[in-house]
Amino acid sequence: GTSRSVRIRLPVSVPRKVEVGQVFQLLTDTARKHPLVLEDPGPSVSIANFTGANVDYLLTVWVADAAKMGKIQSDLRLMLLHAFENADIPV
Repeated sequence: GTSRSVRIRLPVSVPRKVEVGQVFQLLTDTARKHPLVLEDPGPSVSIANFTGANVDYLLTVWVADAAKMGKIQSDLRLMLLHAFENADIPV
């Protein structure tokens, strides 16, 4: 079960002109590549807000080990940064 798993929520702001479907895909695909991110429940993405030029996405992932939360968050931020750069998406 997921009784001991903990949730990590990562906010990511992306320019509004970037296609929403592309951002959802990139966020979930990248999160799935992290070995400590659980597959069940898997990563999910929602839109938290949108301001003038940006859309604020919220990536939610579950991990089994609360002690590694900080490291996983940091890993994911770096992975996302690279993924967005590779896709030529400014963040």
